[in-house]
Amino acid sequence: MANGSGVSRLGLRCTGGADPANIGQLVECLPDAPVQGLVLSAEAREAIEAHAMRAAIAYFEEQGDTVEDVSKSKPFDLLCTRERERLFVEVKGTQTEGIDVRLTPGEVRFALNNADSMVLFVVHSVVCTNGSAAVRTSGGLSHVVQPWRIDEALLVPLGYSYPVPRQRQAHRSCAAAPIRSTASMGITL
Repeated sequence: MANGSGVSRLGLRCTGGADPANIGQLVECLPDAPVQGLVLSAEAREAIEAHAMRAAIAYFEEQGDTVEDVSKSKPFDLLCTRERERLFVEVKGTQTEGIDVRLTPGEVRFALNNADSMVLFVVHSVVCTNGSAAVRTSGGLSHVVQPWRIDEALLVPLGYSYPVPRQRQAHRSCAAAPIRSTASMGITL
């Protein structure tokens, strides 16, 4: 590690000898904070999500449910049916301990309106490594909340959208000093 302690000054601990100072290796690093959603690459985020979805599908099929992945078209991930019962399952995957998860406004609205049929399926402590060809995931522990009734008092807003005011004033050119965005460095926040 860059600082010799296993935890970088960026607040990351890394696996497989990754150096957090090397941006190319950050996909192998785990955020120290117990917050889902802070993975540093889209590829790793997608791999963790797919890992969690496979675990959830296997779990509900073992319970005797017919499982349909509706994540691309609905505000929840899995539609599970057994006889006349329907369950709407929200699946979350994270490298952290899974103390909290990120929810979209659409997920929250749907869960609040369908509380008696909602299930939250969290796969936490997923191990994510950057192999030679692709990101690989393994492990993890599942936690199932059924029925899942969101306590609105526990929802924490995480951001705002702010329109940048457009005023009549001189604009300086940025050509003299190129701007490096986090996206150009391969970092997704």
